[in-house]
Amino acid sequence: MAEDEKNGEGKDDGAENKGSKKLLIAGLVGGLIIGGAATLGITTVFFSGDGTHVEEVEPEPEPEPDIPAIYVNIDRLPASLLNAKGRLLGYLFLDLSLEVENTEDRDWLLMRMPLVRDAFLRSISADGVMQPGSLTTLDYQGLRSRLRAAANKALHRDVITDILITNALRTEK
Repeated sequence: MAEDEKNGEGKDDGAENKGSKKLLIAGLVGGLIIGGAATLGITTVFFSGDGTHVEEVEPEPEPEPDIPAIYVNIDRLPASLLNAKGRLLGYLFLDLSLEVENTEDRDWLLMRMPLVRDAFLRSISADGVMQPGSLTTLDYQGLRSRLRAAANKALHRDVITDILITNALRTEK
């Protein structure tokens, strides 16, 4: 009889064990469903845009369309290189790209190119092309601004918006 009681108790505990596992699993699944529903409800209330919390965001302005720059090239503009005593050391040949805003300005500038080259040569002869006190360093920024000012003054109109020095070749005497 002692064996029957032991066997009977073991069977009853196994049945209760299976029932409690099912109850535990059902509780966990129910908890997940309730938790998911609560999370959905909270996110819906706070992020639905129902008028309780609205942030106004200004739209970003549309960027201006990139208009490709229009250039007019000048090749081999000569410049004399002189020392402090006025002795000729050599020549510098410059290739320039003149930037204009549109094709009408480009065409207008091309018809007046001899006037522009003359203004460039006068400016180079008067002010030189090298940095003050140097015989070896080209004054890129100063030369660009001086040439642009000289050309626009000769043209009586601000047609040239920028000048790029695309090549500089120095020759010795």
